[in-house]
Amino acid sequence: MTVLEAEQRAAEAMAKAGGFWLPMMDVFNLGVPGPSGHENDTYVSEYVIYKVNNLLNSGSIVALLRKIVMHNLIFPDTAYAFHAFAGFDGRTVQPVIIQPRIANARPATQIMIDTYMAALGFQKTNSVGRYVSRRYEVWDLVPRNVLVDEEGDIFVAMSDGCPHASADITYNNDWKREDIAQFVADMSLTGYTAKVLCTMLVDECDKLYGYHPLDDATAAVVRIRKRVPMNILFGPPADPDDCNKMMSLFFSKEGKRIICGGTTASIAAKYLRKPLVAKAPTSATGGVPPISELEGADLVTEGVITMSKVLEYAQDYLQGNESYEDWNYGHDGASRICQLLFEEATDINFYVGRAMNPAHQNPDLPINFNIKMNIVKELASCLEQMGKTIRVSYF
Repeated sequence: MTVLEAEQRAAEAMAKAGGFWLPMMDVFNLGVPGPSGHENDTYVSEYVIYKVNNLLNSGSIVALLRKIVMHNLIFPDTAYAFHAFAGFDGRTVQPVIIQPRIANARPATQIMIDTYMAALGFQKTNSVGRYVSRRYEVWDLVPRNVLVDEEGDIFVAMSDGCPHASADITYNNDWKREDIAQFVADMSLTGYTAKVLCTMLVDECDKLYGYHPLDDATAAVVRIRKRVPMNILFGPPADPDDCNKMMSLFFSKEGKRIICGGTTASIAAKYLRKPLVAKAPTSATGGVPPISELEGADLVTEGVITMSKVLEYAQDYLQGNESYEDWNYGHDGASRICQLLFEEATDINFYVGRAMNPAHQNPDLPINFNIKMNIVKELASCLEQMGKTIRVSYF
């Protein structure tokens, strides 16, 4: 028996014992047959798409599962989930995986794909549909394989100085109203807010004018989107007996979870009974303390120093938004908090502990309890001015 045959028989036995074996004749009950390719037969239901994988590309079940793990790390919004093993008894076993169905989908343009991958830190190569980063290589990302949905209508109003922007007095026929609409549509795929899209549009006009505008170039952008909740845990409670109450409320809330502060993260790790893993600092953090990882939290950062930087970016966001490239492309804790709060969130819940941190009571340090409370107050105010719905709970 070959290694592949042994894998197949082990998968069949495990699936039958575990209750996730799907006889091949029952595959047709998964949904309406959809388009099939070299690797998958698809079946479409109301909310998900089932893919019966023949392993022709992967070669083995283990190799396919490794690819799925990588896909889910890079593209969490369209993550795969394992559903079952399908097959005839004693013959070839085919994994069945599922993916969320994108309703009213349409093929993405190549510019949309390039823009989206660049925002994820990938560089386009000379091979069509192939992108690389420092850790990963992705291929076959071409319009026929990438779909976009209809969510998020965007309305752009602009002065007549935006279309046809040019460094001289001639009209730029490559920058008509339709070109501007496509520019905004392509940039919107990465999830930019209306504020950032507006900044990018005006900056692009300024560049086309050679940074010496010959006409007024003013724009306003409105983006319609679904509500996205976000939760921030910042500091331990004043009464240690309230730790479980604070953690229970925080982790029961819908939405992504951000934990700020070393002591706070340790309390959360103890509550979750999961290890807290510190990441090594890198030169790319710009003086912001390194992040940590904790299963059950989407982001774990240092406390006051990191949040002070977030507040600085928030105040700039409401002014000229000149720092958006710093935080939008940054990978440090402050930048990643900004990406989550400024770009993704619509409703933000703060869970703020009032405990005094002994490490901050040194009079020679610029950090104290009042500074932490002021950061929360001012950041909440900035986020409200961005149009977010804010709720702050103190413990």
